[in-house]
Amino acid sequence: MPDDNKKAITIKNTEENSLVANIDQLSPETREALAKLVVEKKIETEAQMANDALKTQNANNDFDRHIAAVNSFSYGNRRGVDHVQTNIDTPAGHMKLDSHSSRCYVATATYENINHPNVIILRDYRDRYLRKSFFGRGFIIAYYSVGKYLAFFPKHFKLIRELSKKAIGKFVEHIIIKYYL
Repeated sequence: MPDDNKKAITIKNTEENSLVANIDQLSPETREALAKLVVEKKIETEAQMANDALKTQNANNDFDRHIAAVNSFSYGNRRGVDHVQTNIDTPAGHMKLDSHSSRCYVATATYENINHPNVIILRDYRDRYLRKSFFGRGFIIAYYSVGKYLAFFPKHFKLIRELSKKAIGKFVEHIIIKYYL
């Protein structure tokens, strides 16, 4: 064992022995009061740990419910929730989760694929540019209130789907030229 480690152990043992010697010098009443205080603090600590464990479990359950709600967002022509807020109490404090639908209803219905390149570009454009302006945020709010109903048409009518593909394709081309090149 290196000398530094031996020195540290010796110092620690000396401190412990000194503490024990100091406790031994206390009156029996003081030792009893100190023992009672230690037991009370141990009980408080155990209660706090149990409370924190319960809060952690509840927070995990709240988080799981939030994720389940997000996963249940409905798209296309079905009605459903597209926004969910969850308040979670954790041992470290309070947390607020706020999730919105992130799909482009009409483009997804038009291309019949949430991962079509044009749909991805539209989502990125929304997140990167529209959300940063007052009018862009207004458009997003208006679109989310009517978009799921508008998506019914390209989803169910082939002619409208083909016309929508051309219109969206031109719009995406314009976005790419103006914002990405």
